[in-house]
Amino acid sequence: MLDEPDNQDHYWDTLDPYDDLDVQNIPDGDAHFVGFQLDDSKSQPVSQNSSFSIDSTLEKAMADYQEPSSTAPATEESNSASSSLTLVEDTVTSNTMTLEISAVGKAMIANSLLSNTELRTRSADSVSTSSTSILGKRSYTEASISNDQRVSKTSRQEDSRPSLHIPVLVAYSRSVQKWITARGLPWGVEWEIARLVSIGKIDYGNVEISALDKLKKEGTNAKAAPLVEKILLRKEQEASISEDFRLFANERRAKFPYDELDREEKFLNQDPHAGLGFNEHSDWFGGKVVFRAKLKNLSDDPKKLPLFKVELERAELGASSRFSRRFGSKSFMRLKISKTLTRYADALMDFLRRPFIIAGKVFRAFLEKEKNVFFYMTNESPELGSTVDPVSRNLSFESFLNWHNPIELNKRQSAAKYASRFALGLSTSAPGLEIDPQNIQFIEDIISGDGSDMTDGAGLINKAALQKLYHQFQWDPWPTAIQCRVAGAKGMLLLHPSDDSGEPRVFLRPSMNKIKYPNQGLDRAQCIIDVLRSCHPRFRCKLSSETIINLAENGVPKSVFTGLLDRTLNLLVASLTTWGTEEDMAELWMTLSHIGGVFAARSARRKSGLARVHGYSERDAQENDDEDGLDEADDEPNSTAWWNDEVSGQPSSLEETVMRLIDGGFTPETCPVMRDKLKRVLISQINNHVVNFRIEVPMSFTAFILPDPEGVLEKDEVYFKSSHRDLVLEDEQQYTDVLVGLVVVTRHPCKLPTDAQKWCAVDRPELRHYTDVLIFSTKGSRRAADWLGGGDYDGDKALCIYQPEIVDSFNNANPEYGDPRDDIKTDCFSEHTETVAEMLARMPDPSKDSMARIHALQEYLIGGIKTASLVGQASNMHDYLIYMHGLKHPETIRLAHIFCHTLDGLKTGLKIKPEVWKLDTSRYDKGSMSWKESETKNKGKKATATARMDNIIIERPAHLHPFIMDQLQKHAKVKGDKERINVDTKYNSHAVSLDEQLAAPWKEQQNIAEQLKNAGCDYMTKDLEKITEHVHRMWENHRKEVTPNPQKANTFTDLAIENRQDILRKLSRQFASEPNEAGMFISHDQMLRLKASYAYIYDFEHSHKKWTRFPWDVAMRELTAIKAKATGRSNTVTADFYERLTLKKHR
Repeated sequence: MLDEPDNQDHYWDTLDPYDDLDVQNIPDGDAHFVGFQLDDSKSQPVSQNSSFSIDSTLEKAMADYQEPSSTAPATEESNSASSSLTLVEDTVTSNTMTLEISAVGKAMIANSLLSNTELRTRSADSVSTSSTSILGKRSYTEASISNDQRVSKTSRQEDSRPSLHIPVLVAYSRSVQKWITARGLPWGVEWEIARLVSIGKIDYGNVEISALDKLKKEGTNAKAAPLVEKILLRKEQEASISEDFRLFANERRAKFPYDELDREEKFLNQDPHAGLGFNEHSDWFGGKVVFRAKLKNLSDDPKKLPLFKVELERAELGASSRFSRRFGSKSFMRLKISKTLTRYADALMDFLRRPFIIAGKVFRAFLEKEKNVFFYMTNESPELGSTVDPVSRNLSFESFLNWHNPIELNKRQSAAKYASRFALGLSTSAPGLEIDPQNIQFIEDIISGDGSDMTDGAGLINKAALQKLYHQFQWDPWPTAIQCRVAGAKGMLLLHPSDDSGEPRVFLRPSMNKIKYPNQGLDRAQCIIDVLRSCHPRFRCKLSSETIINLAENGVPKSVFTGLLDRTLNLLVASLTTWGTEEDMAELWMTLSHIGGVFAARSARRKSGLARVHGYSERDAQENDDEDGLDEADDEPNSTAWWNDEVSGQPSSLEETVMRLIDGGFTPETCPVMRDKLKRVLISQINNHVVNFRIEVPMSFTAFILPDPEGVLEKDEVYFKSSHRDLVLEDEQQYTDVLVGLVVVTRHPCKLPTDAQKWCAVDRPELRHYTDVLIFSTKGSRRAADWLGGGDYDGDKALCIYQPEIVDSFNNANPEYGDPRDDIKTDCFSEHTETVAEMLARMPDPSKDSMARIHALQEYLIGGIKTASLVGQASNMHDYLIYMHGLKHPETIRLAHIFCHTLDGLKTGLKIKPEVWKLDTSRYDKGSMSWKESETKNKGKKATATARMDNIIIERPAHLHPFIMDQLQKHAKVKGDKERINVDTKYNSHAVSLDEQLAAPWKEQQNIAEQLKNAGCDYMTKDLEKITEHVHRMWENHRKEVTPNPQKANTFTDLAIENRQDILRKLSRQFASEPNEAGMFISHDQMLRLKASYAYIYDFEHSHKKWTRFPWDVAMRELTAIKAKATGRSNTVTADFYERLTLKKHR
């Protein structure tokens, strides 16, 4: 945010073009000032190629890089034999470093790379050095590093760790890069080449100029990037690729990045601000392409220092952010760090603070979040004699940091908090509205008499602005609040109670202000409302184990939970085992769509980059949602998880597959494959509810929490109105829109007895126009949200329960349990947190070491790597104390506060004292509880503490009353076993008989063929023989691929969903591609029907249980079409239109 000027309440319009350059402090000899020009007079300038704080030592380091000695001169007529170089840490002595040189079939260590001191004092003379294989390959004289084998006599302290100036050459060859640059190959192609080099599929020495010319002829990213591997490795293209691209166009479009990358580069070439959106005649915005990499350790010995290796991954479509829209998708890369590598914290920090060179571009790390390290492409150049890339649109690294978080204006912040603010620029968001800086106004927070901020994190937005957002995003319903980022502010904006201006306006509070900006203008990107989410409440919520424990400790009896669990399971089983009438089948279809999240998944697939904004990808409100809004996508597989097989027509998920069979007119009584899949859904749901204690509370919801904008709520009062009358009443037959009566409100995390509160929901006419948000009072001595696990209003959600049996028996805990504990902070955590100013004060003169403060800032920017994740361990120890002593025991309370401080440690800078942590872990990290172990295993998680790895199960002391989770575990097991028996009885009671409607097309065609043959014409018989032979082969292939084999360690169902999809798609392609229709008399449509019909018949006749998945895996679309037409009433609809259709349940 801006500094707040005296007597003014708006941002000013302009900024002098040179205000962001500290020209006087540009160090001589360390940089070259190139200058810049403004593209928009009303925008804060982005200094193109401004180069203060450029790492001049990088240039010196690159002077010592040469193409390998076997490489011919870097001319266009020669072939390069250079290698991909990746700097790695090995077992390092006081005066040596190691350099891994990797290429196809080669991996070497080159010793005696220049030390930091030598880099500053020696010339760039070089000769070859022999390297020895470290991966068992042949020795190879490959690198030209240094002409002096002597070791510099520098101190152990300086040279025991590699210089931070030495680049990590992820994938780079100077000669090949010159050829690529000369041809103007797009970045997607460059990335693909670098990716293949980094994973060892190609080596720069095998890159031919003719191959680069072929890629140039393709022109765009969309045409050239997918062909890089085939052209460079001289592979023949598969004949079916064009048809596959057509069939799987939607899936490809959802993840295929290169069309979007071409579009982005086209717009950015026209206007450097185009990625922000709001372009004439287009609703496009940029920043949707994600470039990823992962870090590997090539060393098998955990006792030795690691051998780090960076492997690039395929680019993919993803979510957009302010950073990627402003600077372009290609300016950012994220590196995934596995948890096993965090043990090498010091080595990782040294490695990640070095410049990474990829395809001739320099990347530097600027943020660590959840073991992902984010890199920015600077304007530095690895080429000799060029410190700055003359054509780069990017900034120097320090200019980028200052663009987002001006260091001089924010130096009073703790360095940890300063560093954490960079997550705001990476929040998954969409540009909502560009707003006039004069309409970004300030209002004061409401502060209680005791100093509590009653509006922390929440501002206001007027109706004109919300209307524009409503129409732009086509939300349903009209939102009364949004979670967003504006300039340097983060939080929620609630509909202003009285502003009727026709111009969009926002009203920001100081508590939202995280970053101060200059008093004279903002960059265009900082004048845009970046929307993260609108308000989408969720009803009929399930209780987490933390919430169950808290409710039980505050008076809710076991019978309430067991009653709700029984009710949940009874309704679930009934809904999936009732199918006697057409109405029952419609109810079954709706139940499957709900429990499988089918429509949310379809919508998210169509709008993957906007899924969060539209509310399709909301995680359960009881989970610890990332408040910074960083998108955490999975690695890109060969096929995208849970997409339909467009060849066979079979959906990927069980729930959607059964829905598709219902569409076709099948019923579980007569269709064994449908019955089997439905049984699998039900058993999975029963197991999930039993093991994870998934207790559904019908009279509950989750929603964003916000402070009362009218000031009409009294202390301990709340207000909620649903936009669609979604609040079910006690008889579960009627619904209402306004909540009235006593409620229990809580949120995640729920560690203290006071983290759940019984308050009163009231109806206030003044608040009737606020829907789908839970409004808290601003009266009293303490912020209402603060009672709920230290919550605020910047995007926190709460669970509100109005189920009578819970509310009536719940008693509020003693408020003293929720009092802030400054003594715990003082006794258990280091008190001093370094400010940015203090950090800068201890830095050397920039003229002597221009990168010193960058490396110092990186200690905080990526410091999460160095800090072991203690949050999970603290939570487990808190669970142990609850189990052994109760929720209200003093030590349990102390550990709850330690957990909360640890959770916020990276932002506050607080670090738990080693002696405190060591003592706590020795006393409380004793093992796990039976109920928690079963829950963890079912979720596929690994225990983190050593004691739990030894499978130590803790027993509760006999003198304590039975623990609620132990009681629920026993009850759930008995109930689950009973329901499974009932399910087996229900599903196994049906005989399997041939479906004559599915067999009819084949039998009818056989009769026709027989008649023709009797008339002396056997062409039809021969056609049918070809089909039977093909079906026989495919049935056997399917059996080998899919049928469980006792001799195999992993069955088909054990495979990852992407691998299963790939296998099934291969089989469906083979089934569809033969027999060759050339020379056959049967039409294409007839062929599809006959193959499907005969596959069903043959499977019925040759399977020991008279059915397998075979015909459905390869021909579901045709089988459902045959069945639907046989019913006498059917409609044809395109797949794209069908996926937008739904059934609405009548209340």
